[in-house]
Amino acid sequence: MTGLQPGSPRQGLATQGDAWDTQWDMFRALIGATVSVLPLGRPHDQVPSALAERQGDHCVASR
Repeated sequence: MTGLQPGSPRQGLATQGDAWDTQWDMFRALIGATVSVLPLGRPHDQVPSALAERQGDHCVASR
């Protein structure tokens, strides 16, 4: 749709005046994902084995 609008093509890219806006957003998303995985990774990995013990099914990924 940017071809139909007058002005610079960059105005339609949601860069908000910064050519690196999209890259900064992706970098911040990477940092946020990393920060959330660090404290939650181990408890998340323990859930399948805890469910298997609770249900008595040992076919679920055991470590």
